[in-house]
Amino acid sequence: MDAASMITRNDLPIAQRMRAVFELKQLATEAAVDAICDGIRDESVLLAHECCYGLGQLMNPRALPALRNALSDTSLHPVVRHEAAEAIGAIGDPSDRDFIAQFVDDPAVEVSETCRIALDLFAERDANQSTAQPDVGASERVRRWSEELLDTRLPLFERYKAMFALRDDGSPAAVAALCKSFADRSSALFRHEVAYVLGQLQDPLSRDALLAVLQDSSEHEMVRHEAAEALGAIADSDALGVLRTHLDDSDQIVKQSCEVALDLYEYWNADRETAA
Repeated sequence: MDAASMITRNDLPIAQRMRAVFELKQLATEAAVDAICDGIRDESVLLAHECCYGLGQLMNPRALPALRNALSDTSLHPVVRHEAAEAIGAIGDPSDRDFIAQFVDDPAVEVSETCRIALDLFAERDANQSTAQPDVGASERVRRWSEELLDTRLPLFERYKAMFALRDDGSPAAVAALCKSFADRSSALFRHEVAYVLGQLQDPLSRDALLAVLQDSSEHEMVRHEAAEALGAIADSDALGVLRTHLDDSDQIVKQSCEVALDLYEYWNADRETAA
């Protein structure tokens, strides 16, 4: 069975279908883009959101009609619409600025905030900003980025730039600042991006903070789902144990994220054992 046909097969395990999305993203052909677009309206919020995310990474304008339709469709889950908006911003067609602007006051705050960030991204591209940073020591840079990350008076776009700078630094102090920012209750979108960045870093120093997020049933599902995926990337025994306890989580996107995280861990470790 080819990857394109797997995406829309609801009878298959979610982990198998998610691997199909990853495979198609690697192919990056026009046919692969079309197949990923077909998954945007899947009943699995996790898979639909991953399809939008993958299309944003591919940055192929061929996906724009499907992504615009997804953002416009208020019957879709806000997590899917948010990811569609983010993908449109990543592709960066200048004609989409006015389209994105229509949703800055969307009732779904996840969508509204994402569209505001996308507009800021368009503006920065237009300005072709390349602001020179003062020549300061590494610890001073981390301190400044940490302050900007936690400053709720700043636009989310500026706080995101500080977040990505801390990710690229990757020091223990940077990881600690990122973990500390989970305490900011002003934006679930912001906290979900923090969890995503920590998953990229795969630093065990963030494990306890991510475990606390996943285990907090009052936290937004999009934040908990990203925390689950990040824990799957860290994949130590404590993280894997907690992921297994959430395989019956009441939030579908969290439950499926745990399934996928454990599947990927087993998949990659099977490859390592075979290689050995």
